[in-house]
Amino acid sequence: MKILSFATLIISLLCILPLHAQNMHCGTHVTKEAKEYALEHLSTSRSAPVPRLFRKISITVHTVQRQDGSLVISQDQILAAVESLNQTMDTIKLSFEVCDFRTMENHNFAWLVREEEEDEMVALNYQLNTLNMYFVDSVHIGGQRAPGFTYMPGTGPDVMVLAGTGVMKHKIGHYLGLFHTNETSMGLEFVDLSNCETAGDLICDTDADPYFPTIEYDPFTCNLTETLVDPNGDLFVPPMDNIMSAYGPCQCRFSRGQYQRMAEQFLLGRTYLW
Repeated sequence: MKILSFATLIISLLCILPLHAQNMHCGTHVTKEAKEYALEHLSTSRSAPVPRLFRKISITVHTVQRQDGSLVISQDQILAAVESLNQTMDTIKLSFEVCDFRTMENHNFAWLVREEEEDEMVALNYQLNTLNMYFVDSVHIGGQRAPGFTYMPGTGPDVMVLAGTGVMKHKIGHYLGLFHTNETSMGLEFVDLSNCETAGDLICDTDADPYFPTIEYDPFTCNLTETLVDPNGDLFVPPMDNIMSAYGPCQCRFSRGQYQRMAEQFLLGRTYLW
């Protein structure tokens, strides 16, 4: 098992900073506006009860039709993913329902280059007061491929673009105000959580996460296969099973603090949704 010092870890992070800082492996940008909004709307108490919303968000699905007339994804696949999402979000009694399936006949959107085509796609296909999910074959941002993207609270329209359904829960987390567990744009979170309210993902019950793209971990046991320590010399034990982590095969749950954040962000800025 390799042991990486904090200095080595920082060098590794710096080597991939342009990719990591923008979370390009995910596609959802952590903008200045997103950080400012989050810092202004933090939970008032870690021990506050997790809100139960008893609310439903309507989804308008927009699916690209390829040049050969086929759709990039079936309605059954989307409905199955939404059902799984609802099971996960039941903790805060927030559910999602597809209210309309619409076909986008412009096959050029199938291979979506965000910088060139997002504005046109959204302008032509958008339903107010619903979460607009756009399904395409592939998403490209800044010359790199991504599984999709969305807008965090306070930063943009009710838009989610997905290349498949595999990251739907992850994107819903962003849409409702969650950062990646390995977020570093607000500072590196310490293992002892002494700075958990001002660094990392700003949530104190998600353990500090040192993830970077070349990190070594076992996707079957969901354990790191290298040893990483923080500036205090404490061993990182990241929340690899968290949906907002980057350890793809291991993601399966949100934490209590994340549920609290999502419920609060809905109440603060998403209640206009049907």
